[in-house]
Amino acid sequence: MVKTAKLEHNHPIGESEYKLYATERRPQGQLRQTAETLLQNGANPTLVTNYLNANNVHVKPRDVYNIRQKLNFRGEQQLFSKISVSFFNYTDVGLTQQGLAFYIFF
Repeated sequence: MVKTAKLEHNHPIGESEYKLYATERRPQGQLRQTAETLLQNGANPTLVTNYLNANNVHVKPRDVYNIRQKLNFRGEQQLFSKISVSFFNYTDVGLTQQGLAFYIFF
């Protein structure tokens, strides 16, 4: 049974706390492209974090590591598609009734 209720927050609420949310810590636009370029060329994620923080994008080092991980994953997918095209000999290509391509490999 509840006898009293205090309808107040017991922590600060404001714009500075909102900027700590993960959705607000993602670099957008040109800064995102710059960060990706730096990471693809082997830049240290801590230095990329410092660069983004200096440009008023408040990110944590973990956010930059996650960006790098996504780039590596995309790179692996592209590499796999290149390997599979060069490795397999396509002998027959067709379409299913749903319009999906199928291949027969030897």
